Amino acid sequence: PVPTPPSPLRDEGYGIRFYGVGMALGYDWLYQALSAEQKKRIYTALDRWLDAYDEGGFAREHPVGNYFAGFYAAKALAALATEGDDPRSPAIWEDWRTRMHGQMVQPYYARHLRGGGWPEGWNYGPLATVNMALPVLAARTAKGLDLLPGFRFPVEQAENLMYHTWPTRRTVDDRGAQYASENPSGAAPGVFTVLAGLLVAWHDPLAPQFHRYAREVRTSVARGGQGDRGGPGDAPALWEDLLFWDDQAPEADYRGRPLSYLSPGLGTVAMRSSWKEDAVWATFTSGTYNTNAEAGEMYFDQGSLA
Repeated sequence: PVPTPPSPLRDEGYGIRFYGVGMALGYDWLYQALSAEQKKRIYTALDRWLDAYDEGGFAREHPVGNYFAGFYAAKALAALATEGDDPRSPAIWEDWRTRMHGQMVQPYYARHLRGGGWPEGWNYGPLATVNMALPVLAARTAKGLDLLPGFRFPVEQAENLMYHTWPTRRTVDDRGAQYASENPSGAAPGVFTVLAGLLVAWHDPLAPQFHRYAREVRTSVARGGQGDRGGPGDAPALWEDLLFWDDQAPEADYRGRPLSYLSPGLGTVAMRSSWKEDAVWATFTSGTYNTNAEAGEMYFDQGSLA
């Protein structure tokens, strides 16, 4: 018997972050190995997931949130991966490009997330960051469309992470929602790895300095041996390493950079006495509440110093 398909709206659509994104990536990567029947089953399932989330997914109308980030990535990647096979693909892509990205994400992030950061905290931040960045790469490789001039978040997020990581390179600023664990806001090697590869692919001037910093985070986290529920493991996922980490990529010394960084969107300043591992580090926040209010994962700590 054919198994009953799972409900895409279980937990209000939480699975879009994994199943939607994963099916789209798998469709693209394994395309040559898939039969015509398998392709149809996959894009039909993707359409079902996207339709369900469009109609009733959590926070689908607010562009900042880990649920929305999964939906944003799933929709773009699915449309691009199934182009030429799924008759609905052109309409899905056009809705993503004009409405989701052009009318929701681009203007809101330019105003409220300028300078990077993630208001829900760094339990949710790593995966959300990757999901908000991958469609920018996909649009360029599949369509020759450069979204970066109007959407600087993926690049600014890299610089933000450099400044908001504790001097040990093992922990990120722990504002926002956190799970109870030994290190609730551990520096996730995966997001540093993905952003390092993206900056190289985009020929961004920050790429050599960030690549060196990402290497130090990867080394420091592995040395610390952290890993727990809700936090990062002690290594990037194998697919992240395979696609985004080039051990021979050019690197440059970042220690001459300024010792403070302002994120105007979130209204957060990160500062440190030096770039050494024994430095004194602090952040101050005094911005607006700019994530989805229904989620409640951005805490009301405006005006506080950490």
